[in-house]
Amino acid sequence: MPEEVVEEAWNRFFASLAPLREAGKLGYLHFGLPPWTEPKPRSFRYLERLAERTQGYLVAVEFRNPRWYTAWGFVKRELMRLGLAHVSVDAPPHPEAPPRVLEPTREVAVLRCHGRNAETWKGPHQKPYERFNWRYSEEELLDLAEATRTLAAQAERVFVIFNNNYGTQGVEAALGLKRLLGLGKPPWAEGPFS
Repeated sequence: MPEEVVEEAWNRFFASLAPLREAGKLGYLHFGLPPWTEPKPRSFRYLERLAERTQGYLVAVEFRNPRWYTAWGFVKRELMRLGLAHVSVDAPPHPEAPPRVLEPTREVAVLRCHGRNAETWKGPHQKPYERFNWRYSEEELLDLAEATRTLAAQAERVFVIFNNNYGTQGVEAALGLKRLLGLGKPPWAEGPFS
């Protein structure tokens, strides 16, 4: 792509974030590297450019390719050097899914929960949502609560994001996790009708 097009895309991206940032509602920027992105020199150059481009923002990087974790010590040091946060992933037990590594690289930790649907992680599925069609059980939510506590012991803040986005499954899981962590009712549930 021509450099001026790339520059304009970044400018528009940052402009769209301005209202959230000014209101103090912007937690972090999430950059997910797709499964075909491997830990090669080109990928590390991308991370360096990303860190330069997003200075002043909290940026978290999610690795979907499990090969990033075969040299985790090096990858972790690079993320720390660049000031990028690591996204811990909850995914199905599948050879092509990333492992759940609960090690923050900044003062903020991120846990992204994709569900545990091993049958559709790599396909076959006809619709994109089928990949993340998963209703977390109470036992699995207890496991996620423990993972959240582990991250909270190492970081000042923890973001937990649910990407099991079929119907209301993500919302149900988030509310269940909130209950297990003792965080109370959501703000919209407070009031005279609760």
